[in-house]
Amino acid sequence: MNYKKLVSVAILLIVVTLLLTNGIAKITEKDFIEETFNITYKEATEFVQNLESERVTLNRGQQNIEDEQSPNIYSYGSEELIKLMDEKYEGQVESGYLEKMLINGDLTEIYFLSLEKEKDYLVENIELEKEEKNKDTIEQNWTFTLIEKVPEDDSQNNKWTLNATIYRSISTKKITYFKLQDKPYYDDLQNISN
Repeated sequence: MNYKKLVSVAILLIVVTLLLTNGIAKITEKDFIEETFNITYKEATEFVQNLESERVTLNRGQQNIEDEQSPNIYSYGSEELIKLMDEKYEGQVESGYLEKMLINGDLTEIYFLSLEKEKDYLVENIELEKEEKNKDTIEQNWTFTLIEKVPEDDSQNNKWTLNATIYRSISTKKITYFKLQDKPYYDDLQNISN
């Protein structure tokens, strides 16, 4: 009798652990989307000012180059970019892929968009649409709404429904791939520039 109770408790613990692990994983991807796309104009301004200050310091450190001819140097080893990666994505994304996202602009694009348009961006309605498990990978398709608004004003300027694919390693529980299907918010910026 005690053996059956012990087995029942063990099975119950395993089921609860699996449910909690699955729930935590979904929170990770949801947090990743929020961390990537929720940005205020104030945050963007501070980030870019710090990045610019670092660039100026690097340029001044170069020898034999006059200030007027000094090239703009942004390093992917930048303290500001490393700080951004550590604060927002530490423990969520595999380090090698995090660097790739930085180089591709995936982590900083929304900052520069916010700065260019002088708008805040926030995310709503994050929904997991589909999930498939393969050998060591979970592929998830997410839908969410990106809202553009004027800082300190509740009115919305634009709203886009975005679709993203996220892969997460089962063994490391970290994100290994992120891709938006399209970027209508970026297309709008291109139309304004032209």
